[in-house]
Amino acid sequence: MIYTSAPALPGTADTLAATPASGKPTTPYSSRSATLRWQFSPRTALAIAYRYLDMDYEDGKGSNYFKYDVATSGPAMGVVFTF
Repeated sequence: MIYTSAPALPGTADTLAATPASGKPTTPYSSRSATLRWQFSPRTALAIAYRYLDMDYEDGKGSNYFKYDVATSGPAMGVVFTF
């Protein structure tokens, strides 16, 4: 059998909200992934995935200004054990 997975919340991406020292809330983290899973025994499966991760964070002013803006993506593979 082959299964596919959706983001953690149906119809949305996983998000993490943060409140930096400036007090302005931001949403610096966004993640999307697609996974194929082959269940070859009742408790063991092989998973192949592709993930996109985007982080955009900034805080401070003047000499204390900090900005972190990165996007990365790529394949992943692993064994899933179900207890």
